[in-house]
Amino acid sequence: MRSFLSNRVSPGTVLALIALVAALAGSAYAAATVPFAERAQTAKKANFAKRAGTAKKAGTAKRAGTAKSAQTAQRIERVDYNSQIVVNPSCASSQSTCVPTEGSAACDPGMVAIGGGAKLDDPVSQLVVDSFPIGGGGGWTARVENFDSNTGGPVTHNFTVFVICTAAGIT
Repeated sequence: MRSFLSNRVSPGTVLALIALVAALAGSAYAAATVPFAERAQTAKKANFAKRAGTAKKAGTAKRAGTAKSAQTAQRIERVDYNSQIVVNPSCASSQSTCVPTEGSAACDPGMVAIGGGAKLDDPVSQLVVDSFPIGGGGGWTARVENFDSNTGGPVTHNFTVFVICTAAGIT
């Protein structure tokens, strides 16, 4: 009786055999239809390229025909980037509140700020409280707190305020 049970096929073997047959059948089906798939893919690429070329031409014509866009592009002749390094002392001493250090970067005369921000020397110990344009668009301001201290006392870090400017009248 024991030899009869040991010669039986286990359910795991049956499932493995079914999976093998299914995999081979799928591969055989794919191999038989590859030439059709290749033709379909080539046609699909050709149609996509045709549509993309038409869309590109139409988009270019649309942009060229828009007088307002062309005027704006002509006015943006110059974009400047200015920066200012600011010393940021630590407020991790015995102070109960931390007063942020404020720094600003200015635009050149005749330019207005269109963006800006701050880059921290030590992002682990420093925190940008806020960052905003100076009134009238003449530059950019950032306020940064420094919480760094070690056994020797507070540690001073720097941060850089930067501003992106363009000719006045663009914005």
